[in-house]
Amino acid sequence: MIIFYVFQRKAYVEELKDGFVLSPKLIKSKHQNIGFSIMTKIKKGDFIIHHCNREIKAINVTKSDCYDSTRTAYKMENVSSWNNDDYRVDINYMVLDTPVKLADHKYWLQEHYSEDSVFTKNGTGKQQYMCTIVEHHALNLTIQE
Repeated sequence: MIIFYVFQRKAYVEELKDGFVLSPKLIKSKHQNIGFSIMTKIKKGDFIIHHCNREIKAINVTKSDCYDSTRTAYKMENVSSWNNDDYRVDINYMVLDTPVKLADHKYWLQEHYSEDSVFTKNGTGKQQYMCTIVEHHALNLTIQE
């Protein structure tokens, strides 16, 4: 089991409604993007933490391995730079009652920096769609007392 962290922005609402995460295989310039290609590592039973608007909004356990898909059935407004050949993972979103503000954890993330995680030395998120997150970061951000 691997824990992933996804930065969804505007796509969060539609992906939440229909129960999936989706990314292109290539950006419009026909180049791979590491944040998108990480999708291929997702397997059924992995965890995904969902980040939108500087907050962790949901957590889930994946219902499927990553698989090939097309975006033709989805009218996602913010993906005009994508081609139509996508990666998709089906999920059941578990929306948090109270979103976790990432800014509240910035100093802890700086003190516990890990090169293998989604966060930079400054305690902010990397600028890519899908990332892996080290377990102690995931636990600190999602377990509320």
